[in-house]
Amino acid sequence: MLTAMLAQYSQQDVVIACAALNDYQVSEPIIGKISKQKHPNLDVTLTSNIDVLSELGKRKQNQILVGFSAQNDFNLAYGQQKLIEKNLDLIVINQISAMGSNQNEVILLTKKMQRQIPNQSKIIVAQAIVTAISEIIEERDK
Repeated sequence: MLTAMLAQYSQQDVVIACAALNDYQVSEPIIGKISKQKHPNLDVTLTSNIDVLSELGKRKQNQILVGFSAQNDFNLAYGQQKLIEKNLDLIVINQISAMGSNQNEVILLTKKMQRQIPNQSKIIVAQAIVTAISEIIEERDK
């Protein structure tokens, strides 16, 4: 995925990374069925996947980079840490409990702004995200 993203990245004004790869992958995948008789107990070793958003942040030139942080609760300190470490312009902190729902409550966070969007339709939340991106563009163009 990183290769595909990087091929287009320099041509983009805004990149919204609203989905992420798994944080981990199986180190040694097995193709086919695993027999219970031969392997009554299994140990699975996981390795970290590449963090595509971090890699984009390292290569950012003039793009506006937006990331999401799915959390169990609204941990602003963790959101701020991700904002800085990944070189984001905006991070959308949302709760895992909203997955599969038509509603969401989020916190939009930049280096200068924090805005809570109350629980409402995901369409309204998306509009709030686009508004925040527009504000970032306006601020840059001053």
